[in-house]
Amino acid sequence: MSEQRRLIGNRIKSRRKQLGISLGELEKRTGITNSALSKIERGLVAVSAENLYAISQALDVSIEWLLTGVDRGFVIQEKPFGYRPVANPELVEAIVDDIQKLPVEDLQLLKTLVRKLLKANEAET
Repeated sequence: MSEQRRLIGNRIKSRRKQLGISLGELEKRTGITNSALSKIERGLVAVSAENLYAISQALDVSIEWLLTGVDRGFVIQEKPFGYRPVANPELVEAIVDDIQKLPVEDLQLLKTLVRKLLKANEAET
């Protein structure tokens, strides 16, 4: 399974659950079978552009957000994977606010940096 497919699937599932929509309801809204949606959410299959558009419309998010996790016009209210409470939530909120103001190019650089830091941390443990 590719990392990109897994991330897209996680975003779809997270948003669907946030909205309280079942796979059956998403099937009705998109015309994509329940089985296919389940495979997409688990990152087992690639999603076509046509299906990605249908899913984005049904979940009221942009295709950009589904693909990258970033969308200037949409702020997703979800806890990230592996979420742990923090000692200073105000600081975290201020950091997130600043990150949301970054240009897309800087967001990509930040994403790369975070991945490298996580890999370095994994290597140490």
